[in-house]
Amino acid sequence: MTDEAKELENLYANVSSSPESGEHWFALGKYLHEHNRLEEAEFAYNNALNNEPEMHEVLLNLGDLLAEEIRDEEAEEAYKKAINIKVDYVEAWLHFARLMIEQKRFKGCELALNTALKISDQEAEIYFLLGEVYTEQKKYKKSIEVLKKGLKLNSKNATAWSLLAEITVGLDEYEIAEEYIQKAINLDEKNPELWFKLHHIFIKLNLLFEAEIALKSAIRYENGYNLSLYHFELGEFYIRMKELKKATACFEKVIELRPGDERSLNKLKEIENLGK
Repeated sequence: MTDEAKELENLYANVSSSPESGEHWFALGKYLHEHNRLEEAEFAYNNALNNEPEMHEVLLNLGDLLAEEIRDEEAEEAYKKAINIKVDYVEAWLHFARLMIEQKRFKGCELALNTALKISDQEAEIYFLLGEVYTEQKKYKKSIEVLKKGLKLNSKNATAWSLLAEITVGLDEYEIAEEYIQKAINLDEKNPELWFKLHHIFIKLNLLFEAEIALKSAIRYENGYNLSLYHFELGEFYIRMKELKKATACFEKVIELRPGDERSLNKLKEIENLGK
């Protein structure tokens, strides 16, 4: 028997010996949840709550499970119940806010996060989420302000640095944007989306050699859907640089990845015409 099987067996033994224990059911639910056995985990969480209805941590975990299953109304109800039991439960406010961001309920999310700030102004995640909300509402100055506050508390958040870079690009502050995206890359070097953003910033700064290197880095680290996009972008870059052989190779690579890609076929015809 594996260690995991033994652990699960012990958890089931605990609830069998003390079926009235909310803690035992909660421990079982967390294990099942972590192992993506969601239906069984939900059953365990509900048994925990049937025994001890005031267990706010169970409600938080149940809300997360329901959100994973896109049962948003039930997830919201679970988060609200947790908050009603423990109004200063910052984690529940944060999870509820994330749910509202997914639903694009930005005003409600802003209210929830500002409530969380009144409970604790030392939680970096509150500021990071507020930064997302303000950005979505095009309140860029507010977004920059709260993101910087969050980064003073936790400077190791690559997503926050990346969001700052996006905002400053929108404000045409490309040198500052480069600084921010470089900080993000230093924290998450193998993230191809960060390299792709850096590529566009270098283009704006007319740093073409650096732009090429950044885009090649995005290609090196990407192994999913965006790989063809990055090769296409590199092909267009080489057309602008009048390096037509390299551009041809890029568009042929896109067609290899996405057979019959019409945009790439058109680009190959464009290159053929340029070469005449």
